[in-house]
Amino acid sequence: MIIPIRFIGSGGQGNVLAAYIIGDAAVRYGLNAVQTAMYSAQVRGAPTRADVIISDGDIYDVRAEEPIYLIVMSQSAVYAFKNTKPKIVIAESNVSEIPMRYEKLYKVDAINIAKSLGSLNVQNMVFLGFLVKLLGIIPIDVVEQSIRDNVSSKWAELDIKALREGYKLAEEICKTS
Repeated sequence: MIIPIRFIGSGGQGNVLAAYIIGDAAVRYGLNAVQTAMYSAQVRGAPTRADVIISDGDIYDVRAEEPIYLIVMSQSAVYAFKNTKPKIVIAESNVSEIPMRYEKLYKVDAINIAKSLGSLNVQNMVFLGFLVKLLGIIPIDVVEQSIRDNVSSKWAELDIKALREGYKLAEEICKTS
């Protein structure tokens, strides 16, 4: 099993952190993982990409050019990384145009879920929870522990709430589809 994943968004949305957390959780669970990121020197707003490859065997690449899962947090990132060839796209509900070919699309209202929890800063964890449920290979409690160990204590519990909301949303969507 090799599962390439790509998170794309704008600087400041937390896609690099989300990629790190899923990679760390995979390793904690006994799998192999590699994570890389690409972002500009501009702190906020520039397109960013974070790739994670999870495997139960050896990993021979560091980039997920043809990811099984593509997590899209902003419209501008879609244009910046339009050459990505995903199978499954998980996109913010306000992303209106996805010009790349894919087999399945899930729209997630992560922005409003994050706002309802009290901070737009946890949008990334909503997406991460959704991804964890779809992946079905890493228990959510392992991901929660990774968050506790790698995120500031100021944010950890709110991030875990957002993670659970995304997971719950994926459960609901998977039941109906």
